[in-house]
Amino acid sequence: MQEFLVPAIVILARLIIPFSIFRWPFWGVVAAMLADGADIMIFEKFGIGVLGWERYHFFDKIFDIYYLFFLLLVSLKWNNVFAKRVSVVLFVWRLLGVGIFEITQWRGIFLFAPNIFENFYLAVTFLTQYVPRFNLSPQKLVIILILVGIPKLIQEYLMHFLKLPVWIWIRDHVFFLFYR
Repeated sequence: MQEFLVPAIVILARLIIPFSIFRWPFWGVVAAMLADGADIMIFEKFGIGVLGWERYHFFDKIFDIYYLFFLLLVSLKWNNVFAKRVSVVLFVWRLLGVGIFEITQWRGIFLFAPNIFENFYLAVTFLTQYVPRFNLSPQKLVIILILVGIPKLIQEYLMHFLKLPVWIWIRDHVFFLFYR
């Protein structure tokens, strides 16, 4: 029973939680990111069941694009036309990167097409929500892209070039109480 139940719960969470982005544009994506990050740790703790690791890796990329699409839809409602255009470009860039990865299986593509879109969305949504009169300009865009892009490039390098299991560090240092 557990071999079906655990994957079903994870899949349902990955499908349903992104809908919260429409209601809570910032905190909904935080919840979706937590669901994305928690799936591997849940599977490590309780087993991946009938899915298998290779099959889930493919589905994980689909779930990622799925919730990123929700972010795109929300970003298209932003008042700032410049921010909208940047969000579309970053989303399409990531989508192309994932597509090329699925065709070639070359993990290095993620260094050239990192998921900067997600972090850009978070930054703009946070600033729009919590900083009165925030308006994205080309100068602010450069600063935001540096601030959100560099950490993402480092993460992509660690995960896809060095193949370090970053989630193990997160599990051991952030969710350590859950694993005792």
